[in-house]
Amino acid sequence: PPAQRRRSLGRRKIEMKLIEDDNARTVTFSKRRVGVFKKATELSILCGVQIAVIIFSFAGRAYSFGHPDVDSVIGKFSNRNATAPDDERESSVQGTRIHGLVVQQLKEELDEKKERLMDQKRKGREVSELLRNSPQQIISEESLRLLDMPRLKKLRGALVKLKEDILQQVQGKNKVGAD
Repeated sequence: PPAQRRRSLGRRKIEMKLIEDDNARTVTFSKRRVGVFKKATELSILCGVQIAVIIFSFAGRAYSFGHPDVDSVIGKFSNRNATAPDDERESSVQGTRIHGLVVQQLKEELDEKKERLMDQKRKGREVSELLRNSPQQIISEESLRLLDMPRLKKLRGALVKLKEDILQQVQGKNKVGAD
């Protein structure tokens, strides 16, 4: 009998929106970043052009690709702007303005995400402190509101396990009492 092969989902169109799951977003970013760089390489080779691609991850890391290299392409772009005729210089200045606006928008998004991350870290520290200072390790409704989804899921798992352990202990005592 032929070996059964698992069928993949294959290529399919996905909705263009932010991927909520951090792990899936990281994997997708890595794969697509490699794909973008591969396409840039192909464009450079097939058309004989110089190219530079710079990508900033959501974590703030910069990834770059350039042919022949990023610095020479950026240097050539900068020098071209300084010596271009008036029409070209004006369109280049317009492009630089747009580029500046995009960079500003990205910086604002980065600052906002950093602020949200700092808030989450602060809340995590507050919850940890509440739990550490609680003599009976009792969780209040207020401290539960401070938990983010991964911590709530972890807490839920711990509570389910505690419930199972208690049920096993109760069932064990019932069996002993029945003898």
